[in-house]
Amino acid sequence: MHRIVRAAYALNRFMRLSREDRWLIVETTFYLLCAKVATVSVSTRTLLALGNLDLAPSAANTQAATLPSEIAPAIHALEKSSRRLTFANCLIRALALRMLLASRNIPTDLHIGARKDEQGQFAAHAWLTHNDTILIGGTDAKNLYRELVGSTHALLQ
Repeated sequence: MHRIVRAAYALNRFMRLSREDRWLIVETTFYLLCAKVATVSVSTRTLLALGNLDLAPSAANTQAATLPSEIAPAIHALEKSSRRLTFANCLIRALALRMLLASRNIPTDLHIGARKDEQGQFAAHAWLTHNDTILIGGTDAKNLYRELVGSTHALLQ
């Protein structure tokens, strides 16, 4: 019974959002599902190529000092969507946001890094940047992880 009450409460909160916010949450959920399917069904090379989606040349060369206004709501919606999807790890979230922003012609770079954690175990992490600003994946990702693959990496060429 408790689950039904929680689900009803969540649905009520969702319906109180603006139409645009509801659509953005649906859209980010769709891209999270697409990213999950991609991680289990395509080759690693193809998966990494999602970090190198072609954008219009004028958009790809824009070096604005501020982030485009579409980025903050997209990140917020992605956070809300991924809370309920237990499979949404850092790679899936980065790929999903990458695809969402690419659909809006906003260039981003996908980065994958690795390190040894405190117990000496291998740890990998993915993050997404726009003009060298980390969008998701933690602001310290560049310092904590040694980048193995980025959008300009030779594996993607």
